[in-house]
Amino acid sequence: MVKRLVISLLLIQALWTVRAQHYTSGIKMLDSTVIADVDMSRLIDKYRKSLDAHMSDVIGVTNDNMIHRRPESPLSRLLADIAFIMGKQWAKKNGAPIPQMALINNGGIRAHLHKGNITRRDIYEISPFENSLTILTLDGRTIKKMFDHASSRGGECLSNATLTICNNKTQSIKIDGEPLDTTKNYTIVTLDYIANGGDNYKVLRGTTQINTGKIFRDAIMEYMLIRRKARKKIKAPTILIYGNYDSEVPREDTLEYERLIKDCGLILYEGCTHFAYLERLNQTINIINNFIR
Repeated sequence: MVKRLVISLLLIQALWTVRAQHYTSGIKMLDSTVIADVDMSRLIDKYRKSLDAHMSDVIGVTNDNMIHRRPESPLSRLLADIAFIMGKQWAKKNGAPIPQMALINNGGIRAHLHKGNITRRDIYEISPFENSLTILTLDGRTIKKMFDHASSRGGECLSNATLTICNNKTQSIKIDGEPLDTTKNYTIVTLDYIANGGDNYKVLRGTTQINTGKIFRDAIMEYMLIRRKARKKIKAPTILIYGNYDSEVPREDTLEYERLIKDCGLILYEGCTHFAYLERLNQTINIINNFIR
């Protein structure tokens, strides 16, 4: 042990000596005048080609452009649904409590998903963090506080749960189609970042948790590969947001309503998650009615 330590210290000293001999202070602009180190470039190129090939693997296909925005969007709903599906799958396989809903923070989604082939690179851009799926068992009062915090942030990504918000205040909560019962316990799947109090979800710290060890990004890719093997495309979940958080309904929202009406034959399917901004409800209903006419 001592011998290894001595050898390590000698190597560090030798490396530092070499480094110190070549060290000069100052600022050097990295432009065309800087000559690349040939050996280092070859080494990097060797791994770059292998990594590029891996990241370019097609893991799924979608016909939809899925944007991301608060309070809910097709992409955020898709990712929350994947967390819910893969969380339940892991729980059943490992004898853990089965999640009844999923909550994913909007801040963890860093890119949109464009129609066409879906590559590993796309998923790394959408979910670049090393967050793992985590299963929590919470009492109803803690669940209420969790949703209240989500409301104060303008909403989060949910699956199998319904949150009604007005002026960033919780109006109603449903889990698995039933109103929240604060006397019951619930099991949810989220990310370890949230479970440990990230994004100020302090209410979740110290709760009963099971970290699955499954990185959320890997779970997304696994889900997509399963569908690709079954020759199924990744479809954008249909969502309907009543009202709007902004003072005016953006053009992209009106286009979304047009698409819903066209694709669904005037049947607007709400799905398992929606946020309701009650103060803008009448305005949105009028927009939809105008399209129907």
